[in-house]
Amino acid sequence: MEETKRAYAVAVGPLLAATIDRWSKDPYVRDLVLDTLEKIGPASGNYALPGLLEVAERERGSMLGKRVWKFIQSFDQGVLAPYQLVLGEVQHYYPPEEG
Repeated sequence: MEETKRAYAVAVGPLLAATIDRWSKDPYVRDLVLDTLEKIGPASGNYALPGLLEVAERERGSMLGKRVWKFIQSFDQGVLAPYQLVLGEVQHYYPPEEG
């Protein structure tokens, strides 16, 4: 069952990333969609990172933004490398947590 859920998540991941601007503004849908992208894990970074960065920047430190930023931080450095300038701009909204 868990394998089926993961296979489904992987199959719909690119569509979810392509429509991120629409669902990320809907509080009833975004948690479910983020759950799906998180189920895919860092492998979704290749196609989801641009949209997730937009959400993180738009949300500027909100709970949603923090969740998205934490997810972005799980991506491989190779995926993040082309986005270093944007990451640097967005990062100041998400200082490292103390503790």
